[in-house]
Amino acid sequence: MKKLSEVLKEHNDSKQMINAIIHYLGGTESIEDIINNGADSGFSGFIYTKDCVKFWKKYKKDILKLLENISDDFGQPAVTIVKDFEYIRNSDYTENEIAKALYGKYNHEYDFIYNTMVWFALEEVARWFEDE
Repeated sequence: MKKLSEVLKEHNDSKQMINAIIHYLGGTESIEDIINNGADSGFSGFIYTKDCVKFWKKYKKDILKLLENISDDFGQPAVTIVKDFEYIRNSDYTENEIAKALYGKYNHEYDFIYNTMVWFALEEVARWFEDE
């Protein structure tokens, strides 16, 4: 596992979001569990939808930047990638609704999408701690 200082150095543009995630988790001890079990296993600061929505509102730009980077890597539109996330795929959200949730103003009807996006960011940041 990489140290926090290494991850911050490698992903300096996401420094605030990384630090916030570690703060919400209460340290880096849960990172390996997130990698192995996924964010939906329940981790401090990321269990309740209201907490995830609060995180989304504060770090939306950082999460969208992370999504856009992955979108570029896969050569697919960001909305298409989100539509294929396990929890979103099993929901009734349309691509248009996903786009509104990602790029529009906050709407409580999309809290499930916001929650899923925060879990996505949590899992991606956790992966950054893996040794290559």
